[in-house]
Amino acid sequence: MKLRDLVTDPCAMLDVAHFQGATIPWEECAALGIRAVVIKWWHGPWRNQPAVAQQQYREAKAAGLLVGRYAWWVPNASVDAQITAWLSDPWPEDDLPLTIDMEDPGLPKGPATLAAAVRIVEALEQATVRAPIVYSGAWWADSWLGTRSPELARCPYWHAAYPRKAAKGTDYAGAMAEWLAQDAPRLPAIWAEECPIAWQLDGTDDATGTGALRLPNGVDVDVNLADLTLLRRLVPTHRDTDPAPFDPTPPALRLAPTEVPSLEEVLQSLTEPP
Repeated sequence: MKLRDLVTDPCAMLDVAHFQGATIPWEECAALGIRAVVIKWWHGPWRNQPAVAQQQYREAKAAGLLVGRYAWWVPNASVDAQITAWLSDPWPEDDLPLTIDMEDPGLPKGPATLAAAVRIVEALEQATVRAPIVYSGAWWADSWLGTRSPELARCPYWHAAYPRKAAKGTDYAGAMAEWLAQDAPRLPAIWAEECPIAWQLDGTDDATGTGALRLPNGVDVDVNLADLTLLRRLVPTHRDTDPAPFDPTPPALRLAPTEVPSLEEVLQSLTEPP
């Protein structure tokens, strides 16, 4: 199956971090057909170059792009610490749900990582009333998460696969046309029946340090073929500026309000005969 059979409303989407610098010519990017950007905000529980990220965010919004943020899930911090950090800095202006980058090879393979991933997406959905986007690839997801998870499958999925380099320079339209004519990369088993919202199909070449596609200022960048219709469906019709705080206590250990006796009930129990 070709990518053009899956992507009904193709557009270019970028993901950027501090490597691309604070000053990006966003209006020129929009003129090239770039319609969305996801900005690195967290590396585990630690903010990622906040001054740079905030400038990228403000200027991309001003240029009319759909904007989201992403967090890289790391193995050297607790899951609860990372969830708490990611929820401590809500930006109600976000167009897209928070993206969780799930690809760190330092995490253990198997059920423990799957359980942690489910905990992450359920906590974020509970607090923000939006399921997070999951970014991953078949090489990682199939080995680290396994082949089945209804909880993860309902999250919007962003797929990373690098079939080959496409058009050079800032020829985004040419790259989109090339990619749409290619066979669709294999998806992870969890999302095999879903249509990804975006496909990351190009990035910086590790050998040369240069990517096939660049920003108008010459900076290399990861480029995604996205479905604009699917992205727009993720934009909230109302914005919750006061999300519920994350409770790190596992659900099985939480006491429901009815399970906590009132003062009157305690006093009555003390006066009742044995």
